[in-house]
Amino acid sequence: RGVFLVRKYAEHNPAYRHVIPYCVILIDGKILAYKRKKGNEPRLEGQWSIGIGGHMHPEDGKGYSAIERARDRECQEELGITPHKTFGDIYIALDDTEVDRVHLGFCQIITDYNGELKPSKEIPEWEFLTFEELEHLNLETWAKYVIDLLESGWGDLFDK
Repeated sequence: RGVFLVRKYAEHNPAYRHVIPYCVILIDGKILAYKRKKGNEPRLEGQWSIGIGGHMHPEDGKGYSAIERARDRECQEELGITPHKTFGDIYIALDDTEVDRVHLGFCQIITDYNGELKPSKEIPEWEFLTFEELEHLNLETWAKYVIDLLESGWGDLFDK
């Protein structure tokens, strides 16, 4: 059961968790990664992310299908693509940081998409990096969590 709250009032209130679609693009053993710039979430500025996504909007609707609509909208806004093949429903409920305590991630791994990757205000540039290359970056906590799951063989359970 969920409710929509004004973001500026809920963003620092750990009594609520914002549901965030967080898609990871995994192609040929490499993950799309980008360094967070100054923007909507100053607490993550300068950290590397592997997640494409953002806050849900009331117009996304309700329930699981709303999360999928928000996922598709965010992928289109941030990179100009629409997920075509995905696997996994990875729920990210961490308490490590102030940001973690007010967000609930819903992660899916994208292994194929429609459209061409294009830069946006949110993600002006990116790189496709190996797991080994990602280990040397200042990663946000959600990125570390998902990478750890994938490296542990979790992703092998799914037909990519």
